[in-house]
Amino acid sequence: MKLSVKVEGLDELDKKLGNLRKDLRGKSLYNSLMVASTPMYKQAKRQAPASDAAYRRYMSSGQGEATFRFSKNGKKLKGKRQRAKRGEGKFVIQQAGLLKKNIRRGRLNKNSTNKNRAAIGIGVNVSGKTGSSAFYWHMVEYGTKYHQAQPFLRPAFENNKEQAVERFKQQLDKNIKKATGG
Repeated sequence: MKLSVKVEGLDELDKKLGNLRKDLRGKSLYNSLMVASTPMYKQAKRQAPASDAAYRRYMSSGQGEATFRFSKNGKKLKGKRQRAKRGEGKFVIQQAGLLKKNIRRGRLNKNSTNKNRAAIGIGVNVSGKTGSSAFYWHMVEYGTKYHQAQPFLRPAFENNKEQAVERFKQQLDKNIKKATGG
């Protein structure tokens, strides 16, 4: 689910921004976006649910592992995936507060579909080892068949979007004045 806000009435700030040098434009714009998104980011981190203590989670031993074989000419080929046998798994310690720690804010990359290319995103980082990744964030945010939703990203956006627009306007104006010396 993609959430966004369209801002109208920034024409004069846009013209002033266009008059700046190219390197200052990006800095001013992204600084303003970061300042504007701070309340959203902080609220998302505050509202993210966390367990009180670390807990053990069972992982089957063959999960994600594959066998490899070699062809006649020596190339390594992917083989069949192994299934774990009952009782051959291992326990991984899942740290408390992992979801809160993995909430990140940063620039969207240049390959994003945003045509204006000036955007930042607030989301959950899911890369890394199994014990340190909050891969389950979407099940917490939207709920599952068995667990009710505990949204933390959507309410943070809804509660702070108007404030973010105002903070963006003020900070961008401040950055432009600072860059032009006026």
